[in-house]
Amino acid sequence: MGTSKEPSQKPEQVGPLGKLLGSSVAVAAIFVIGWIDYISGPEIGFSLFYLVPVLLSGYWLGRRSAVVSALASSAAWFCAEIAANSRFSTEVVAWNGFTRSMIFLTIGVMTAVLRRDRRRLQELLEQANESARTDPLTGLPNLRAFQESIDKALARARRGGQAVCMAYLDLDNFKKVNDHYGHTVGNEVLVRVSTVMRSVLRETDMPARIGGDEFSILLWNVTEEQGTRIAGRLIEGIAGVAKEYPLSGLGLSIGVMLFDQAPESAERLLQEADAAMYQAKAAGKGRAVVLHV
Repeated sequence: MGTSKEPSQKPEQVGPLGKLLGSSVAVAAIFVIGWIDYISGPEIGFSLFYLVPVLLSGYWLGRRSAVVSALASSAAWFCAEIAANSRFSTEVVAWNGFTRSMIFLTIGVMTAVLRRDRRRLQELLEQANESARTDPLTGLPNLRAFQESIDKALARARRGGQAVCMAYLDLDNFKKVNDHYGHTVGNEVLVRVSTVMRSVLRETDMPARIGGDEFSILLWNVTEEQGTRIAGRLIEGIAGVAKEYPLSGLGLSIGVMLFDQAPESAERLLQEADAAMYQAKAAGKGRAVVLHV
């Protein structure tokens, strides 16, 4: 149960077997480049071509594969240079090979680090976005996330000609819980309310904490009878919690609005359900008012 989420596009992570296979392919490609480098002679530089598998290894396979590809590129270049009877001495070729190794290693490792940091940054951004959409106390969607879900649900209901049902919940005498038992206990009560909601609702229902001691639920594809039954089960569940706090008079008032045709906005849906909830309060609290329009 909860709000629907768009699938996130995360950078693909290659498993150990994939990294081994990818590194093997990269090394094979490097030695093919080395063979071409050898037959083309020392006059034509191939350093740029060696960099391609190094960069790809660093980006897709990680730092270790980048190091392997960098060392393989250096070795392939060195062997091609020696085998081609370079006009330079062995010491010069060795020094050039060393400098190329450092260049390949630096580029490969930096590419892998940038890829890792990019993935980590994306994860942090996703976590921040999720935190901005979730009530930190109860773990339920907050008002922002709830309104987004309502907008999508209303659009879907209008396309399919389906009814829409909204329930608005307000705890009765919640202030007395804080006054008699303290705010820590008050927070525990709110968490228990969210637990009751999760136990009663279906997977297709969308609950949210609107703020303070107010909650709301988008009940998907229900009849008036089903909405009344769900509201009754929620009131019973909170009555069970209230028994542990006898000095508070804790209870639950619920307004349920069933629309045969989806309204034009999430604001109207919430306002109508809120108004029904206040009717329940005015009628004596601890009850549900179910309206059908």
